[in-house]
Amino acid sequence: MQNVVTPQDIQILLNFQRARYAMFPFNANKEIITRYFEARQALKNIKQPHLAALVGKMMPKSHDVPTTEEESAAVAKEVEEMGAAEDELYRISFYFGDAIPHEGATQ
Repeated sequence: MQNVVTPQDIQILLNFQRARYAMFPFNANKEIITRYFEARQALKNIKQPHLAALVGKMMPKSHDVPTTEEESAAVAKEVEEMGAAEDELYRISFYFGDAIPHEGATQ
């Protein structure tokens, strides 16, 4: 397994960065939501081990409906960890560029 971030990995990260940025600070419409979830799914194609591990942590696991307080607490903790992994991956994506359109920037 390689430890290098490939150009394909970088493009996937930058696409995710752009889609996540569009999703959260604004009132997202159906098209923006679709792009965000497509970008999240594409993250599964990342090959670099550390990044792939973060992607794995941010993907939902299937569970039965929690029936006890302990099960609910475990699911809540997992959801928190998923969010933290996504935040970390988003932060890391900026090491590879800034794909967010900025006001006044030429396209």
